Amino acid sequence: TVVSPHVLCGINAEYMGTDHSPKKEQPTVRNIKRAILWLTKDAQPGDSLFFHFSGHGVTNIIDSSGDESDGYDEAVLALDGAIVDDYFHNHLCENVPAGAQLVAVFDCCHSGTSMDMPYMFDGNAFQRTELRGDDAGIVVCFSAAKDVQVAADTRRGGMLTDAFHRVLNSYQPKPLGEVYRQITQIVSTEGPRLNDGQPQIVELASSHNVNLGSPLVI
Repeated sequence: TVVSPHVLCGINAEYMGTDHSPKKEQPTVRNIKRAILWLTKDAQPGDSLFFHFSGHGVTNIIDSSGDESDGYDEAVLALDGAIVDDYFHNHLCENVPAGAQLVAVFDCCHSGTSMDMPYMFDGNAFQRTELRGDDAGIVVCFSAAKDVQVAADTRRGGMLTDAFHRVLNSYQPKPLGEVYRQITQIVSTEGPRLNDGQPQIVELASSHNVNLGSPLVI
């Protein structure tokens, strides 16, 4: 089955559809990069930004920057090509200004380090895993699976997206740590049932050593 990627960016939502959408709305490499520029170019302190990708992810792109221990970049697949993790970090994370925040969701296989963030949550606290410096703004990224894992789909879309909707089902902000705990419980329990028993562990990454008790605002 070929699944067309969907991309949702927002302060006000800019939506990209499928290969049946008008050309300027199709999730091509060019259009996704254009949407990332649109999302960040006028961002100001106090803004809350949101980026969502749902589609295919791969982990077999040869690393050209030398920052991958296994020699391969993680990437998402647009309709006409791939966008590697370095691009998302350099053009999305690094363009969030101080005083602003971005929440990103990558609902695809092999997506654990889709943005090459300096901090990864280990179940208890954020740990620095990358040599990159902290970015100016606060960026938090939910990824559907570890780099070596595949991600399950439901009748309503990707497993992570479905869990995200179910957990954030009210306008009342919830603490980041609690959101992650609830999403992880849903995905780790229901994901294997939908994917031939294969485990699926949601990864949480950040640009800073973020306080898990702080509210997740989207």
